[in-house]
Amino acid sequence: MKAELLPLEGKYYGTKVKITGDAGDAHIINLWNSGSWVPSCRELNGQMTEAQWIANEIIHGHPAKDIVDIGDGHFESRETFATAQAIVRSINATSGRETADSGQSVKGKK
Repeated sequence: MKAELLPLEGKYYGTKVKITGDAGDAHIINLWNSGSWVPSCRELNGQMTEAQWIANEIIHGHPAKDIVDIGDGHFESRETFATAQAIVRSINATSGRETADSGQSVKGKK
């Protein structure tokens, strides 16, 4: 069995972890927890640090929270990202595999 954290894509509807069994059967679990209402590093997409977002610093002339707006609740929280990473590590460690994708990928994110 192996687990992989899938990249963020488009409007957020949960953090997806793909679990593939030894026979090749694949399942996707979906996590969504707004947690502390602070977006994950993947959600921030390299545009700013978590500290800059929390402080709502001005970045390129705009408040950080305007650049990454989580007002509608469609965002990956740092807690959800950490939980997904822990699931991937746990499954892959149990299966005797190295830790899979760290989940840092933001390919396809809006």
